[in-house]
Amino acid sequence: MKANYFIRFILMLLIIPAVSCSSDDDGNQKKVESIVGKWAIEASIINDVQKEYEHQIGCEKDYYEFTVDNLFTIVGHEENCYVPNSGIYVDYIVNDNKLLVYSEEDDEIYIDATFSIEGNILEIIFDTEDGDIIGIFKKM
Repeated sequence: MKANYFIRFILMLLIIPAVSCSSDDDGNQKKVESIVGKWAIEASIINDVQKEYEHQIGCEKDYYEFTVDNLFTIVGHEENCYVPNSGIYVDYIVNDNKLLVYSEEDDEIYIDATFSIEGNILEIIFDTEDGDIIGIFKKM
């Protein structure tokens, strides 16, 4: 059941009814260009057990996208390659290896995670009450 937390997290973000319209820049924040781009969801690691992510057959891979304008979205395909809520972006900030994603509804921190990039592999570490969940992504 814990293996489904990562997938549930992805699905929760897909249904965020928020469209980012904030363009406020905090001069104290440092943009890390290497996270910018599309990152295909490859796997998750929960309790030291790696589970491969299953994409819809015949569709583009599901992915996280980080834009140079500090906007973040998740694209997940359903049956027949349908993408619900496509084009929904929320603000994100990167400061060193810290990733913060904000909810547009109340401007609260929605995701507070750390990350690392090695070559074309991105790992995002989500600290949960049940321990760390690591999402593994590959640059598209």
